[in-house]
Amino acid sequence: MHDYLGWVPTVTGNLSFTTIGTGSFPNRCVRKDIGRTVFVLQRRDLLDVLVPYSEGTDVAKFFREFLANHLIGISGNFWFVLELSVSDDGEESSGTVFVVPQAKNSDLIQRLKAWFKSDDDSFNERLKRDTRESACWAVAVSIERPGKSGVSMLSDVGRVDGFGAHLEYVLANQAFYFLKDICHVHQHHHQTHDAITKLVPTAGYEAGAERWVDETLFSLYRAIIRFKRYKNEKALFRAAGILAYAQSFYRAYGERSPSAKMFHVDELEKSLEVSREQIKHFDQKRYTSIETFRNFFFALAGLFTAAVFYARLDGSAEFEVHSGLIDVATFVASEPIRAIGYTLLLSCFWVMFTHKTDPADFVVVRTVNRLLQGFRLRWNTIFNLAITIAFGLVAYLFMK
Repeated sequence: MHDYLGWVPTVTGNLSFTTIGTGSFPNRCVRKDIGRTVFVLQRRDLLDVLVPYSEGTDVAKFFREFLANHLIGISGNFWFVLELSVSDDGEESSGTVFVVPQAKNSDLIQRLKAWFKSDDDSFNERLKRDTRESACWAVAVSIERPGKSGVSMLSDVGRVDGFGAHLEYVLANQAFYFLKDICHVHQHHHQTHDAITKLVPTAGYEAGAERWVDETLFSLYRAIIRFKRYKNEKALFRAAGILAYAQSFYRAYGERSPSAKMFHVDELEKSLEVSREQIKHFDQKRYTSIETFRNFFFALAGLFTAAVFYARLDGSAEFEVHSGLIDVATFVASEPIRAIGYTLLLSCFWVMFTHKTDPADFVVVRTVNRLLQGFRLRWNTIFNLAITIAFGLVAYLFMK
């Protein structure tokens, strides 16, 4: 048995070994097949945790590597080399993952790239020996078609003996994330959320296999509950997708484990559906409020414009147009491009503030709402009265 066990998420319950190494996250893989053996090469940046908020663009990645090299003296670029042999029945595979640092092995990496692009049908002994000697750590791995994966650190490669138990677990997880990225498509979760399943240590536990099943189920359901608490539809869709993963995992491995606990799937699906409907309801109310505000705005703008034209065209008008209205009209007429720019800017700010947070999420709004509900006059009546008074004051100031 391996030192660590994990699960590569799959909804169908069967991974396809023919698609291993065809992905492009976090960088495009290079794959080569020799008989029933699969070779995969991929560059991975392990500084994403050390330097947060630097994902998404090549420029950010460049400065992340630049700062790490000059300020800390380290590099986060590593090349993962996988050699995986598929069994005759096609139900499982096993092999080795070598992790080679880029900083000190540029020549070896160029040779590996050239070999992957060549027509050479053998991984020659010299290249294999150089890869093993240059690797800072390596792991033995196995993958079953239903997704079960095993990882064991190789003590004869790199400096594993001096790593310690915690660091060894972290490094084993990095190899596991590499396996997940190249073995499955991120359908129901973002690529950076592969920690929904993690490696479970089995060494030193009598019921290591059962513990792995229980921990993986709990990890999946923790992810479901975490995403379910986010008040946006994208997170709820991800929760529903992870629920499908959990059902697939339980059918593949949970039913064999006497200690595995299956949660109330039907009730959880209904809860997710209710949460989505609630979000749609409040979004619709928010859109209605936005449209109402816009209608008030355009109606008020039309009133002001009509007043300006009336005062200018009718010499017998008994009221004087406020200078502020004349300044605004002059600005729009003389600099229409800037006026359009300011309007778009204000519109963007308005949409951002009204769409980002539901007003009911603010404690002040909830408190005021509770206070208003204690009066005989309902809050909407008081609100309409306040709006009427405000418009009356504005009209008085502009028309006096």
